[in-house]
Amino acid sequence: MDDILLKNYIKDIDNITCDYLVVGSGAGGSVAAYELSKKKKDVVLIEEGNHYPINFFKGSIAKSFQNAWRYSGVTPIIGKPSFGFGEGMCLGGGTYVNGGLIWRTPDIILDEWEKKLNTDIYNKSNLNPFFSKIEEKLNVKLEKDENNYNKDSELLNNLAKKNNIKCVTVPRAVINCKRHNKCTTGCVSEAKQSTLQSYIYPAANSGLRILTKARAEKIILQNKNPYKLKVKINNKNIYIKFNKIILACGPIQTPLLIKKSFGNSCLKSKMQVHLNLRFNIIFKEKLNSNFGTIFTRQITEYLSKGILFCSANFDKSYLFSGLNSIDKYKVNELLEKMDYLATYVMQVRASSEVKINNFYSHPLLIYSLNDYDFNNIKKYLFLFSKFLFDIGAKKIYMPFNNNYLAENLDDVKKVMGKIKKSDIDAVSVHGMSSARMASNNKNKDFFDVNGKSFLHDNLFCVDSSILPTNTIESPQGTIMAFAHSIMDRLIK
Repeated sequence: MDDILLKNYIKDIDNITCDYLVVGSGAGGSVAAYELSKKKKDVVLIEEGNHYPINFFKGSIAKSFQNAWRYSGVTPIIGKPSFGFGEGMCLGGGTYVNGGLIWRTPDIILDEWEKKLNTDIYNKSNLNPFFSKIEEKLNVKLEKDENNYNKDSELLNNLAKKNNIKCVTVPRAVINCKRHNKCTTGCVSEAKQSTLQSYIYPAANSGLRILTKARAEKIILQNKNPYKLKVKINNKNIYIKFNKIILACGPIQTPLLIKKSFGNSCLKSKMQVHLNLRFNIIFKEKLNSNFGTIFTRQITEYLSKGILFCSANFDKSYLFSGLNSIDKYKVNELLEKMDYLATYVMQVRASSEVKINNFYSHPLLIYSLNDYDFNNIKKYLFLFSKFLFDIGAKKIYMPFNNNYLAENLDDVKKVMGKIKKSDIDAVSVHGMSSARMASNNKNKDFFDVNGKSFLHDNLFCVDSSILPTNTIESPQGTIMAFAHSIMDRLIK
């Protein structure tokens, strides 16, 4: 592989010093590295994963999950229910392996945060210029309806018109998407614009120094101030000295690094998530769902209740990864009906939080779904099942551990009456608010409204950890806007 970043990799790893050290290269870290490099600052960016060009995996889901995701795509969260959490671990982080959806933070969330933080720094008028900048750099455009493509999304639009509910066209960071439907592998056609192409490559052209396959282990203090980072690379410990350090390791790794560096008691780390529940559906008419992209339409009528509904990437690999207990007869039926199948996702803004424990320097993640979230899930699972039958669903494999098959609304009612919290089959790829910013540190909050540590003036954070709460919509745009805002003030 010809590596266009070859000139930026640090060769002498035993004597690294810098003015700014950025730890993590996802939505927040890439913005920090870009803005600092653009100003000709002395910056080092480290990333635990490797560098892969956006089309490197050629659509191979197996190779992508093995190499570009932490723990092959499943960081386990244990509890009721237990579920897998997806974390990108490569240069570009989660922006490399997601669907390229770039949403502006919903107004109701920004209003909530303004009251919570007691500042207008992150209100709509102050963030909009950053969103505009992000959208221009990533080429964010509203998706278009196309004949013979994304019929699963088209069905949602028809459903919304029929029921007089809100359904919006989605904004995506793509250039000439070829509809290969392989977003989680990077992008076969190079259409998706991750921060790798739009932020890290330009930063590299401005002199950014980069260290990949480098895991941050501990922030070391001198005279009570952070001054170097212990890093493991190729099973060897090295140390990077810095004047300022900017954490962007993600919602699990950032609080874990803080705990390992300053003690478990310094941070109450509880992560907020979005839960994704997948419906796998056989329709009466052909949809050919594999011809399309992640989705082009989303139902947002129930956004104020923390509920979104959309279709999802579809092919055999995705389908069977979400069906964990079906017999060979049902497998054969599904294979025969591939052209009639589609996968839909109900995304839930959960109020239940994931507890992040430091277990011998590894994250131990514990979750317990509360009654409010459980009842909300059941309510909207039933509602969307009704909608799906109304638009031609023949059979619905419900998002429960036994893949309960519903052939009518009475079947759905029966299962809703007997499921337990532990029966829910969910995944999550959106974690936030695990080291949340606050106006003061009376509740052991770690970062202030400028993303700066209350304890150390040269320690900052720009990833999803600092968001005050979860966002309802995909958080990449919000993370990047916050990072731009924080870096704008830090550089000034």
